[in-house]
Amino acid sequence: MVSSVKIVRRTYRYLHPDGSTSCQTVLQCPHQGCGIELEDFQGLVSHALEQHDLKLLSSKSWTGEIPQTINNLPSTSQKVTRLRLPEGEIRLVCPDCQRHFLDEASLLEHIAAIHGRALSVPGSRFGGQSDQLDLLHSCSEEKHPRCDEILEHLQLVSLGSFCGMKLSMQRLCLGTAHLPFDWIRSTQAGVERFLKTGFSEFFCVARKLEIKSAALTVHRGEHHSFWHDDVGQAVVRDKLRRRILRFLDLANGFRTQSRDVLFLRSCACSSELHHAEDLYAALAQCFTSGHENSPRVLLAIIVDGQVQRQGPIRHASLPGLVFFTQEQLSEEDGADSQAYCWAIGAACDAALWDCAQGFAVQPGQRVVKSGTELADGGYCGGEWYPPLQFCEAGLHSGYGVSCFEAPGAAHLDLDADRGRDMDTRASEHKNMLLTATSSVQSECCKGTRPPRTRNLNSEEQRKPPKQAQGPEDPKILNWNLEPTARRNRNRYSPK
Repeated sequence: MVSSVKIVRRTYRYLHPDGSTSCQTVLQCPHQGCGIELEDFQGLVSHALEQHDLKLLSSKSWTGEIPQTINNLPSTSQKVTRLRLPEGEIRLVCPDCQRHFLDEASLLEHIAAIHGRALSVPGSRFGGQSDQLDLLHSCSEEKHPRCDEILEHLQLVSLGSFCGMKLSMQRLCLGTAHLPFDWIRSTQAGVERFLKTGFSEFFCVARKLEIKSAALTVHRGEHHSFWHDDVGQAVVRDKLRRRILRFLDLANGFRTQSRDVLFLRSCACSSELHHAEDLYAALAQCFTSGHENSPRVLLAIIVDGQVQRQGPIRHASLPGLVFFTQEQLSEEDGADSQAYCWAIGAACDAALWDCAQGFAVQPGQRVVKSGTELADGGYCGGEWYPPLQFCEAGLHSGYGVSCFEAPGAAHLDLDADRGRDMDTRASEHKNMLLTATSSVQSECCKGTRPPRTRNLNSEEQRKPPKQAQGPEDPKILNWNLEPTARRNRNRYSPK
């Protein structure tokens, strides 16, 4: 069996006292834990065979069938300079602002937090998982003009359907808490199911996929899939379990909170609009349990792939539910974390305008009786609105595979022996839902605010990255870092 390995090539550039320069290129052994550098490929082949019993073949000598890279995605590697100081120390230079850092982790954290880019080092565990995505734009100076006011009165929660929603929230400095739907793909039916079952099936998946062209390990189920975390690892499930518990704690203690909650979701498929009321009902039941004296439960649903931007579009009988439509997203918007910034900002403004009930009512604002009316079109205020364009971009990954498993597939619970703490809180949450008897009406959005008790905090308190100080040395080597798997690329133009 022939399999491919990645060989890292590094180029050392030296500046000599007479002003001349010379370069030396070396190849790093791909065997895990070795890392020895050799000057030529033949030397690397001999070393790998003698030391690791690993036979290497160049691509030119291999005559078998080579799988084609999906969509012929171009390489977007980032060249990073490593400075060798006079005393021999190595410093890594940020390619964006030229700051110096002592180690890889500090540099990558800095690039994510300050410059909003997620990079990964070949062969390193750091980079690409949701831990690093949580850092994106976390220290950025750009934020929503009303950021402080929004965070004082609203708790924003992403419900997917993919990571673009959370990225846009972080771009506006509004994505403070780390919660379970942030970095996964999900269907609306899946979100409702997790709410009703206390996330008891969150780690149930049907298939594991390896997408080598994007360096992704994907676990896929009928209603959700994991793209940025390898949930086959217990330590990763522990991290995601903490996010689930944080979500359940927010729901169980919501009546004592001083902030309203604003849920934000993009449709994986425009047909999900036909069940928008069901999602709102599940959220209201989960967070208020039918009690009137609770903070507001607000939901904004965004539909991609439309002719123009519209919204907020109010729901006639549910003042806590609004809709937005917007054009097909571009790769630039996705790469720059701008996919839903407009809709998020507009939803926050509408929520802050009227703090007594649901979203604010503006003169001339379009009102629909249901999500179905929005999808199918109809009259509003004497004006005819055409049906929305069908869009199912959120069902396709762009890597030649579907985001979700076919209905009826057998699933395996990767976390069948989860801890007692998870079981206890999930059980309490389910009992709370079962004992509630009030139906979900527009009154779910009403109620006075109790005194402030606590805010939902971030998962970890991170220290600023270590920044090195010291003189530069003319000895320079260049190091290529691979970007994290393209989380938004081709998500908007399924093949």
